[in-house]
Amino acid sequence: MTLRAMLSNAVREENLPRNVATNVKMSVPRKRKVKAWSVDEARAFLESARTRQDPMYPAYVLVLVLGLRLGKAPGFR
Repeated sequence: MTLRAMLSNAVREENLPRNVATNVKMSVPRKRKVKAWSVDEARAFLESARTRQDPMYPAYVLVLVLGLRLGKAPGFR
């Protein structure tokens, strides 16, 4: 979808004669229903990670407290 949009923009700006991506049939990704943890579930998870001395415990806290996506946490030191 991003490539199609970029090529359409290039056609509008007359940088390309046509958008070849318009010939491609695209399937729209289905959105997953995500259910957030309750406060009690998050607390139980953190307590379990702390008692097991999980080395990722600080990252778990950041993810839960700041609402980070899972892919963002590994970037922190």
